[in-house]
Amino acid sequence: MEHNTVVVSDGDDIDFLYEVYASSRIEEVSIWGWSEGEITQFLQMQFQFQMRSYEQQYPNLETRIIVYKNEQAGRLLLANLEDRMVIVEITLLPLYQHKGLGTTVLTEILNEAKSSNLFVELSVLKSNQRAICFYEKMGFSEVSRNDLYLKMINNESGSS
Repeated sequence: MEHNTVVVSDGDDIDFLYEVYASSRIEEVSIWGWSEGEITQFLQMQFQFQMRSYEQQYPNLETRIIVYKNEQAGRLLLANLEDRMVIVEITLLPLYQHKGLGTTVLTEILNEAKSSNLFVELSVLKSNQRAICFYEKMGFSEVSRNDLYLKMINNESGSS
């Protein structure tokens, strides 16, 4: 049986967290014509900025490491608010995508929220049709949108 879990980051995982972040952006930035050094410098700066921004928006942000078969596979940034849980980010390294791990992690979050009578909220890029379809399949529905993102909630997990 495969051993999958989500563990709270101990703070010593910054290199891994950066690796996960960079893996989600490398395809986008690699077409800009920059050198490897410029790309690395840019991604490190963006990662630091993103983490500071998330921490300001969600002072109680919890960073979790997603584990697949005893290997670090991704990161989950989760904010527990008074009336809801916000999935700030869920990212898997490419090697661990399309293995059912995202479904497992999301199901665990939904169960955790349900047991606390909370609903789950997330935002997704409007252009990411694959993710939108996945979230809809998992019971999420759109509640608002802006130029870039859809905000989605799952009311099945709690009350709102």
